[in-house]
Amino acid sequence: MTDIEMRHKKEYGQSPEVIYSCPGKITISGEHTEYNDGVILSTTVNLFCHVSASKRSDNSIRVYSDFYNERKKSSITNLKFKKEDKWFNYIKGVIVSILQTSENIGGMDLTVVTEIPQGIGLGSSSAMCLAAACCIKNLFKIDLSWLNIIESVRFSKTVFMNLYSGLDDAMTQFFCKKDSLFYLDASTLEFENIACSDILSKLVLLDPGVVNNEIEYDFVGDREGIYDLVTSLSKGKNSHSLRNYRVVDIRNCFNINERIKRKAIFIVEEIKRTTEIKRVLESGDFNLLGRYLIRSHEGLRDLFESTCPEVDWLIKRCIETDGVFGGKASGEIPCGIVIFIMDHKGMENFKVHLEDYEKIFGFNSKNLDFESVDGMSVKYSELSLNELN
Repeated sequence: MTDIEMRHKKEYGQSPEVIYSCPGKITISGEHTEYNDGVILSTTVNLFCHVSASKRSDNSIRVYSDFYNERKKSSITNLKFKKEDKWFNYIKGVIVSILQTSENIGGMDLTVVTEIPQGIGLGSSSAMCLAAACCIKNLFKIDLSWLNIIESVRFSKTVFMNLYSGLDDAMTQFFCKKDSLFYLDASTLEFENIACSDILSKLVLLDPGVVNNEIEYDFVGDREGIYDLVTSLSKGKNSHSLRNYRVVDIRNCFNINERIKRKAIFIVEEIKRTTEIKRVLESGDFNLLGRYLIRSHEGLRDLFESTCPEVDWLIKRCIETDGVFGGKASGEIPCGIVIFIMDHKGMENFKVHLEDYEKIFGFNSKNLDFESVDGMSVKYSELSLNELN
């Protein structure tokens, strides 16, 4: 009996009827581009959120989280956002989304056991939502397409909780294949898995351990500002997508805040950069890939203004280190996970900088053992749904 089965049975007095495990994910390139019809390169990591479920005879919903050591409850007829419910709101949002597709949902007991560190850009909330959605689909035998499942994750965050979220996290966690990078074109939702085991074998993940970071990021305000910019650019033209404009077009756009212009320039450059990285992957040129990652980080730092001094210091050191090809902040969290491309010599050489990092900033960084894993639709074949076109 697995750990989550034992926890579920101890909590509810019966074994779970279904269990799904969703991996975490990291972004390689393409941060902040999805809502501008961008392209994203990402991959799954060997840290999982496990969700188990069993039916109840009433309409109650009860959820236990081992990470928070908390128990939450609601009912099918009273699924409302409550600030005090915190993490439970994500699951409530998923259920509300699925109820719009099918009313064949009753009461349930859920257990959530996660290995994914929270709040550092590894897709922990998306993993919980996705595993919960798959549990509900299976538990109540609901006919959901893959897009219904993934949309339930986006709905939970964006509509139910009023947070920004796209589809890229959930799509990576659902479709990515082991030893591959997942390439998503947000304008069409077309995607492919690019086999690149050699590059992934040199990928190192570092949690910088930054706490009490005071950088605040206004996703909604920036999105609205960029929308206004695109509206201005598109006057008299049949294109309302930032992806279709050049840097010079943005710079020549009047009556737009300069901060918004810088962010828009980053997005346009990052879309181009991610497309170019896709070609680099085919060549296996580690040095060129590393330089692209550094340019991506510099854009996040100087144009999008979404990094922090501690992570910037780590990237500067990686440029100076023999055996380290490049690195960058990954994801949209200023002090979250940092990725590097390095060989064994680079790992040894970089340890000196990590010792200095602790002395200078007072934070303890942590290497996360990285291994490429299959996404959910690969691991659980019944979720493929034969609806991928």
